[in-house]
Amino acid sequence: MIMWTMWKPLLLLALFAGAILVTGLILKLVLIKATESARNAPRYRKIPQLLTKTEQQFWEVLKRAIPDGVHIHSKVRLCDLVECRFGNNQKDFNRISSKHVDFVLCAEDSTVLGVIELDDSTHYRADRKRRDQFVDDVMGDAGIRILHVHTKQGYDIQSLTADINAMIAST
Repeated sequence: MIMWTMWKPLLLLALFAGAILVTGLILKLVLIKATESARNAPRYRKIPQLLTKTEQQFWEVLKRAIPDGVHIHSKVRLCDLVECRFGNNQKDFNRISSKHVDFVLCAEDSTVLGVIELDDSTHYRADRKRRDQFVDDVMGDAGIRILHVHTKQGYDIQSLTADINAMIAST
C-alpha cells in the first residue's frame, strides 16, 4: 500500500505528460495539413465588386451629373495621375503608389479634368484627415482640382452638376 501511494503521483504525472504529448502531436498534424492546404490554395481571389455599395450609389448619381463627353474612372492610384518631379524619388513615389482616389473625370482624350473623393464618416478620423490633406496637397501641386462630396442618402443632382461644371471649367 505504501508503494502504491509513492508511485501514484508519478503515474499520474506520466499519464498527464503522455496526454500532452499526444495532444501536441495531433495539433502538429492538423497544422501541417492546414499549411499544405493553404499552400495549394490560390493566393488571390476576386473581389465581388469594385465599388462599395455607397460608391456604387454615388456612381449612378454621378453618371447623371457629368457633362456629355466626360468619362468616369474609379479607384485610380495617385501614381497613375501624377509623377514625382525630381527624378526617381522612391520615397515620394512610395507615398503616392499606395493611395487612390475614388473617381477621376476625364475628357474623351483621357485628359484628367478633376478628381472626386467620396467622404464617409471615416474621413473625420485623424488618420483619414492626414491622408486627405496629403492627397489634396498632391492634387494641388499637380494642378488637378479635387471635389470632396460627403456621403448621404440622396444627392442633389443640380448642385452636384454645378460643382462638377465649376471644377471642370477651372481646369
